[in-house]
Amino acid sequence: HRIDVEMDGNYKQRIRSQTEMVDSGDILKVAQVVKNYTHRDTVEKLSSTERGLYERARKILVGEISVACNIENNKAKFIIREAVRKGERKGQTRSH
Repeated sequence: HRIDVEMDGNYKQRIRSQTEMVDSGDILKVAQVVKNYTHRDTVEKLSSTERGLYERARKILVGEISVACNIENNKAKFIIREAVRKGERKGQTRSH
């Protein structure tokens, strides 16, 4: 999967590819950045640049979900956390 490969590249390539995804305006790409960095943060500590990009992507995603669903930001954050958890569980069952 192309996005997964981009997360495995060197630091500069990884930052560039993830920044391009956030800057694209495509909410699905923004959501993928949130997913990528949520997972990466469990594997190794994010750099300050990665943390900033992750927070920026999360803020965009929370805002979009809040507006689209007419819900509070905290509810949108909860929905995102649950979606990422479900995705991680699915990934674990596929790999075992």
